[in-house]
Amino acid sequence: MLWGKRRAVRDETALMITAIIAPHRKKGTKAPDPIDFNPYRDKPKKRVDEWVDITALKMLIPGGSENGS
Repeated sequence: MLWGKRRAVRDETALMITAIIAPHRKKGTKAPDPIDFNPYRDKPKKRVDEWVDITALKMLIPGGSENGS
């Protein structure tokens, strides 16, 4: 319970820092993210959702090249 309380306090602090800094940023820059100010939170990793054609998979199989051998 103590760890949960500390995480909640850090989240609130990061949110307040973001609210204070956001109006003072330069025009054209992206808005600050509360995750940037919280050392206990990791940024979400970007997912790559790319569909690959079956020919790319055939390259991994020995003898499965494009010529059919």
